[in-house]
Amino acid sequence: MLTIYTDGVTETTDTAGQEFVEARLLDTLQQSKNLDPAGVLSDVEKALEQFRPTERLHDDLTLVVARGR
Repeated sequence: MLTIYTDGVTETTDTAGQEFVEARLLDTLQQSKNLDPAGVLSDVEKALEQFRPTERLHDDLTLVVARGR
């Protein structure tokens, strides 16, 4: 699985100002590794929504997931 993302993903902040960080993204990707790309995107999107306090984003978010056969 190939995952490409912008810094807006890992720099998403919670109410305490803590960032989502690469380690949290990697954990989410590891848990989703058996899903198809759409499922992986959905899981990361849910993790980000649970992490950040509001729908308002402070940066753009781009995430591309591809899986080879």
